[in-house]
Amino acid sequence: MRTFALVSLIFASSAQLALVEAKAEGGSCSLPTPDSDYAKSPKFPPDVGTKKIHEDEASVVWDMVVEPGERLPPHEHVYDYNFFVIEGSRLSVFSGSDASFQFSFDSPKGASMAFKRVGDKMHDITGKLPPFDAIHGVQNIGNTTYREILIENKPCASRNPSSDKKRIFLAKSAEELTSFLSTGGVDVDMMISGSQVNHESETDFAKEYSHAAVVSNPGDDVVLHSQGEEFLEFEFRPVGIKAEPEKLKNSGIKHMVFIKFKVDAPVGDLIAGYAALPSKISQMQGFEYGPVNNQLGYEENAQGLQYVFVTSFGDSEDRDAYLVHDAHTEYVEVLFPHIDDFVIVDMKIS
Repeated sequence: MRTFALVSLIFASSAQLALVEAKAEGGSCSLPTPDSDYAKSPKFPPDVGTKKIHEDEASVVWDMVVEPGERLPPHEHVYDYNFFVIEGSRLSVFSGSDASFQFSFDSPKGASMAFKRVGDKMHDITGKLPPFDAIHGVQNIGNTTYREILIENKPCASRNPSSDKKRIFLAKSAEELTSFLSTGGVDVDMMISGSQVNHESETDFAKEYSHAAVVSNPGDDVVLHSQGEEFLEFEFRPVGIKAEPEKLKNSGIKHMVFIKFKVDAPVGDLIAGYAALPSKISQMQGFEYGPVNNQLGYEENAQGLQYVFVTSFGDSEDRDAYLVHDAHTEYVEVLFPHIDDFVIVDMKIS
């Protein structure tokens, strides 16, 4: 515990120094700003460790524990980072896009490493490791538990501005959802809600969640956090693929798919395939997606589901046509073998 506290203090202090240096240079910074594409709307989960310990305007501190043989799902490094190894092992790195092997390396106890993001690649500042995809997964291929403390440096701005965020809540009854939302201080103008109207072929996929709400741009003073298995909660920053028409912002059906991929899934290719569907299926009048990024302390409310995909339909007829469209059925055949868990809820906006 004392080692962890010391390491956290050292790296948090270095991040604070970077913040001061960036401001001293008139605000210039080589790291992503909130306006850059991959800082504003990361396409992969930004969970670069197994547990987030701390976050402030200058840094994010993660604990990462990987058991022998365990492989972590792909994540995206939005910012430069460094880490200190508490328990060493040998690791393999895999691309997040197509799950291909990139390289293996030894990460011994007591080692420290630092990486800088350049475009879509991470660069070891010492040059000892080859550049690798900023979106990647890792596997412990050694015989011992691996543990590191990882610190992301974000001197330009806060990683989680309140703008351009959405939270989706699923509940198993209207009463539970109403009671839950009434305690959170939500402005009704920020929210749409409704009941589950899944197609009969997908009723079981709702897993008994019968009602849903979507809150847009919740401020820091809006506290909406579910508890237990009666609720699911997903916060994400949408990547817009097709903007829905104005008339569907408060009407129609939201087809919401929540997915946890298998750790060896070609996640980037699968997301690209889903994002290509709106150009092939005219009934998809709006489409957005994003990785789940729940607030610190509420990560478990997503129950391991990693991605949110939302399609806007004008009515159930459009939704039904989409489900049987050749482009959709062909994509589903590719997608399903790579899914570990999922929930589908079609919300009819009331």
